[in-house]
Amino acid sequence: MPLQYGMSLEQTAQAIGLSKGWACRLRNQFIAGGAIGDKGKSVRGGRHREHFPPA
Repeated sequence: MPLQYGMSLEQTAQAIGLSKGWACRLRNQFIAGGAIGDKGKSVRGGRHREHFPPA
């Protein structure tokens, strides 16, 4: 939107309903070649549904 319509980052964020920080993050991800909306690898670690070892 900034390139096509000459909008600032603040105006773009307002138009898509996100904060300026999120708009900037999505823009940088797009420039880097990442797919928008692609969660990729989970950032959470550890065992989340296993309380006891199998033994």
